[in-house]
Amino acid sequence: MDNGSTNRKIIIKHNIFDAYTGKSIYNIASIKFYLPGKKVWIDWKKYRNNPKLRKILQNNIISGKTYYFKYSAPQYVSKTLRFQSENPIDLININVYLEKFQSK
Repeated sequence: MDNGSTNRKIIIKHNIFDAYTGKSIYNIASIKFYLPGKKVWIDWKKYRNNPKLRKILQNNIISGKTYYFKYSAPQYVSKTLRFQSENPIDLININVYLEKFQSK
């Protein structure tokens, strides 16, 4: 029986919205994921199209760890998010609201 004490693979889903209108800007947004072992930021969206990278991420994204994501889109202020996934969570939905740059 699983008592939640073991680390589990997790799925992370991202939703990115305009903070003012509430409309999805996912299609124009960039999502970067920090790989601590490599000390680099990678393109999160592209990992789905690269089978080798997808497998590496799927095997290393587990509960009980801290993760970092950067969200950006043209004409929007970027946002960095840090979170720790707790056991026994296996699905994380992230809703990010980006604000447009203020016009002068």
